[in-house]
Amino acid sequence: MILYVCEDDLKERLWLTTCLENELKELNMDIPIESEGRPEKVLATLPDHPGPNIYFLDIQLNAAVDGIELARRIREVDPLGYIVYVSIREDRAFETITSMTMPTGFLSKEFMFDAEKFTPQLRQILVTIQDHLNQVHPNQPAYLEIKNGGFLIRLRQDDLLYIEKVRRLKKVTVVTTNNRYEVNGSIHELASHLTADNFFNGFQSYILNTEHIQTVNFTLGHVTMSNGDELNFSRGTIKKLRDFIREK
Repeated sequence: MILYVCEDDLKERLWLTTCLENELKELNMDIPIESEGRPEKVLATLPDHPGPNIYFLDIQLNAAVDGIELARRIREVDPLGYIVYVSIREDRAFETITSMTMPTGFLSKEFMFDAEKFTPQLRQILVTIQDHLNQVHPNQPAYLEIKNGGFLIRLRQDDLLYIEKVRRLKKVTVVTTNNRYEVNGSIHELASHLTADNFFNGFQSYILNTEHIQTVNFTLGHVTMSNGDELNFSRGTIKKLRDFIREK
């Protein structure tokens, strides 16, 4: 799932994107955002992200395609996506309902740049989408999305074995059941996107998926993962893992 913002005014696009990032974090919705000013760019990326996605679309775009027409074309590819119209023209709200694009909401720009008044409207729309997702996909597996060599890779969180910090670089190695990736980022950044309670991030340089721990030697500080990788920790550090496993 991707959250698209299509707004041709750069200042408004950046502000709305920042608000969305903050609210998604507060609601623990791990959804990447694609922010774009040109509707044709949104349409061009849809084959790689068929959805269901979330779309915040400005109605009055400085392009041959306005927000409502963009929504019609999105519906051809993503019939179950969540479309939210964003506009200063509240008089066009009725048009969005009759346009056969099945919008999830209409967000007025009246209070844009006034976070105290704008944010509650934005949050209510996101909560509505979140509630619907939980009803329609209650057992949908959690994913972690990473950027690797210019590509966005979507990994199932239950396939993650461990994440290791690369020394002296702001990079981490993400190890899964069948692959490993070296990506830009930090342990802290990736930990904030992991939703399951079986991830142990009490180490400074590692995150371990305890479901994939095969053996632990608490005396020597050795941890063997399900793929055979052996990780070594100090005796003082391994105690944190022992306490975490006992609490579970």
